[in-house]
Amino acid sequence: MSLVIAAITCACAPILVGIAWAKWMLVLRQNLPHWRNAAGLTSILILSALWLQQAVTWLVLARDSTFVGFLSSDWREFEIFLPVYYVLAALPLALTLKGTARVMMILAWMCITGFHAGFGYT
Repeated sequence: MSLVIAAITCACAPILVGIAWAKWMLVLRQNLPHWRNAAGLTSILILSALWLQQAVTWLVLARDSTFVGFLSSDWREFEIFLPVYYVLAALPLALTLKGTARVMMILAWMCITGFHAGFGYT
């Protein structure tokens, strides 16, 4: 079941972030204050980077089951748990957006969190 959750959330997250980015770029950017634009864009970048890191790790683990991480084995805990803190910061930043972009970023945040929890790095 966790593999199915990971696959679905891995596929949905970049789509949702892409829709939110397009909505922000085309509609919201001109109407929001600079600080809200910066916070929303930061959320988009954090979630994109987390998705990319998790997806690449998942693909590398699928090819090589002895993979211990991109950093040395001494840094494994850092590499596993640091994204958890970044994903927590991305939600309040996503709330600075308006309308559909906010909803898409919240859904993307839930997908990234589900991908991380469903995948579990085990």
